[in-house]
Amino acid sequence: MNEAIAVTRRAYAAFSARKLDAVAELLASDCTWRVGGRNQVSGVYEGREQVLGFFRRLAEVTDGTFQVTLDDLGQLNSGLVAAVATISGARAGLASTFRITQLIRVNPAGRMQ
Repeated sequence: MNEAIAVTRRAYAAFSARKLDAVAELLASDCTWRVGGRNQVSGVYEGREQVLGFFRRLAEVTDGTFQVTLDDLGQLNSGLVAAVATISGARAGLASTFRITQLIRVNPAGRMQ
């Protein structure tokens, strides 16, 4: 298994276990996280602290029910990692589950960019 795949697996495992300190160690200080859609968490988060704030906000708006399960990973020819995951959460008694695809770049220092 190559480094980019290993880092991505560790990040998903840490996030699933709600260990944000471990996730933080795998994020580059200048990382960028883009969240599509038109909702209260959509937007571009720049830098480790903003990304961690986004993760905390997910827990908040879902009353702590937000979960992610990594379904599949693969490395593209460009060096990016493609991750397919199932995310779920509930708010105000309404539950939602979605499948997502993320593209992740891991820098030479082994941090998600």
